[in-house]
Amino acid sequence: MWQSSADILLFFSQSVIFGAILSAFFDCFRILRIALKTKTMKGKIARKADFIICFITDIVYFSVFSVSYCIFSYWANDGRFRIISLIGAAAGFFAYRLTVGKLIIKLSEKIIDIIYRIFYTIFSFTVLPVIRLIKKLCLLIRRKLFLPIISKIKLHITDKKKERKNGRKCY
Repeated sequence: MWQSSADILLFFSQSVIFGAILSAFFDCFRILRIALKTKTMKGKIARKADFIICFITDIVYFSVFSVSYCIFSYWANDGRFRIISLIGAAAGFFAYRLTVGKLIIKLSEKIIDIIYRIFYTIFSFTVLPVIRLIKKLCLLIRRKLFLPIISKIKLHITDKKKERKNGRKCY
């Protein structure tokens, strides 16, 4: 079926926008890699861990990319593959990556710090009080229940030792 040049231009512009969206999605994975980068470990283990994280994120990204590209191609061009859509997606991907993407990656440590603070605040208001309560309950149970039992056992053992020293029979 014949398409007008306006339809092809619209399809190309949609492909560019699609590529930019995928590049933004890829930046999310890049920030995740930076956040999960093993700073405490050194040597071969750290390199292997970083490689595994990179491998998994790449597999997930390219799986999402391939499925979304098929859906996009079906939606925007009635399921017909055109090389112009790949060129447009690549152009949008690299245009985003060379402009906004550079800024996002430069700010990624600040973004990671903000996300860390948000999660820490949520954690400190939800989980930490529960942990403190459980610790206090365990300490209370230990003081009220186990320490008297242990002290009675120790007292009984010391009484038996004294009776053995004095020559009395212990039962």
